[in-house]
Amino acid sequence: KFHQHYDDESPSWDDLEASLGTIKQFDFYGGEPFMSKKMWRILEVAVEKGYAGDMEIHYATNGTQWPEDKVEIFKHFRHVHISFSTDGIEEQFEYMRYPAKWSDAKENMFKAIELNNRTGNLYLGWCITLSTLNISGLPRLLEEHSKHFKSFGPYLNLVHGPAHYNLTQLPNELKSYVISLLENIPREHTDQYMHEYHIPGIINYIKNGTSNPKIWKQFKDTTKTHDDYRKQNFADIYPEYAKVIG
Repeated sequence: KFHQHYDDESPSWDDLEASLGTIKQFDFYGGEPFMSKKMWRILEVAVEKGYAGDMEIHYATNGTQWPEDKVEIFKHFRHVHISFSTDGIEEQFEYMRYPAKWSDAKENMFKAIELNNRTGNLYLGWCITLSTLNISGLPRLLEEHSKHFKSFGPYLNLVHGPAHYNLTQLPNELKSYVISLLENIPREHTDQYMHEYHIPGIINYIKNGTSNPKIWKQFKDTTKTHDDYRKQNFADIYPEYAKVIG
């Protein structure tokens, strides 16, 4: 209904405030929802009017923001689901989420754990979006999850477009390489659902796709273009993967 509804001057905020008595769930996505001043004001009004205890909130966040002077408000709500978009760790996170810093995101995720230890009403998750760029980093990512973020529910998401980021567009030799990586992810780094259903489902998705050489060339061209203007190098971030790509 409203264009650019995250803008502070958007009439959507007034509309939401007027409707708070009938709202049971909020879903806030990006850009980055924690940067929206009006979003926090809506939550404050919900608390002031006594509605918060009957509301659920869901966030998709890139993990770069954690306004400590604001997040304590979550304790007033029935349930708060915070899904961190985590497509890699360390230098791979910074490549995928340029110009974000992994140290900031990691620190903020630990702060979310601390907050939940106090409030007990948060559900923390990792939304891992897989593409032709970062698929080879999944084993390392899941190892990090199992070591430090076991309390976060992991979810594997797939990029469907643009087409050159779709996993079905991997050339056959790359499909074999990627499938081998996925099949050899240690069992202790996954939960039962991921091990028995999610990862096999992604493997089948890759196997059943038909790659197009023109689309794959677009992947290479786009990656080079991004690297040139960001002063990065895909081969430095995913060295083994880059060798197979050639």
